[in-house]
This record gives sequence, C-alpha cells and structure tokens, in this order.
Amino acid sequence: MVYLCGDIHGVLDVQKIVDFFEAEEEKVHPNEDRFLIILGDTSICWDNGSYDKKVRAILSELPVSAVLFIDGNHENFDILEEFPLVEWNGGLVHEIDSGIIHLIRGQVYVV
Repeated sequence: MVYLCGDIHGVLDVQKIVDFFEAEEEKVHPNEDRFLIILGDTSICWDNGSYDKKVRAILSELPVSAVLFIDGNHENFDILEEFPLVEWNGGLVHEIDSGIIHLIRGQVYVV
C-alpha cells in the first residue's frame, strides 16, 4: 500500500498523518508493505537540530515500511546534500535516518 500526502512543513501538520494512521490501523494486513510518500515541503532537514530530530522521531514511529519524500522549497538543500547517497529500489537516495528516505530528483524508483 502506498500513501501520498504533501506539505507537512515539519511539526505543523505531522499530527494529521499520525491521526490518519491511527484510524487506518484496523484495516492493515500485518505482512503488507506500506510506504508513505510526502510530496514536498517535509521540513525533515531544516536546521539539523532539535526541530529536525522531533519531526524524524514522529515519522519513524508511523506503522509504515518507510517514509519517502521528495524535496520542496521548504527544505534546507545544503543539509540534504550532507546525507549519504545509497542505492534504493533502482535509484539513488539520501538516507536521512532508518526508514526515512529522500527521493532525489531525476531518479526512477520501483515502490
């Protein structure tokens, strides 16, 4: 199952995602792979400090196989570029944290 959302802007709207997955939990098959793809403006990599850690901690607790995101204009691109490049599902990604992956522009992935 793939879930899509956009523009969470860090802690501003992340609770909507948490609430959604709490309501969705009853419908989930235990062995099913689930991915959340955030379509820009995650603010996961904004100040490389406590704010980012808080957002990542919330997202890492979601009942999904991975949180994937594409960058938007509310990202700190200098910080994004500091994360290691790894191959994932056919393309290169920045691995931000365990289960939190930045999908890089111009790459093609199989989800």
